[in-house]
Amino acid sequence: MDLRDAQSGQRQFDADHWEVNGNDFVKLRHITLHLATLLTKIGRHCEQNEHGEMTHSAVIRREVVPDLVIYALQIANLLGVDVEDVYKERLDSNRKRHPRANK
Repeated sequence: MDLRDAQSGQRQFDADHWEVNGNDFVKLRHITLHLATLLTKIGRHCEQNEHGEMTHSAVIRREVVPDLVIYALQIANLLGVDVEDVYKERLDSNRKRHPRANK
């Protein structure tokens, strides 16, 4: 599956299952709440580890990573963005800003 397939699949999934009613702003705001929850999960993991409580990253692997992909695809769909194109553009931009160190 490439990014365009994933974006199309997310669009169809949301058409069938998205329970948030309202305009695109309402949907974007709702996604933002979910993103805040994900950041809390990451923050909790990092804080616990910094204080010597060696927690496993299972929640981040199982929940945070896939949800970040879902929310990125949803936002792209709401804004009419081709996620594959902007991803490639961003990688190119990052390469130019952060060239590989000579080794």
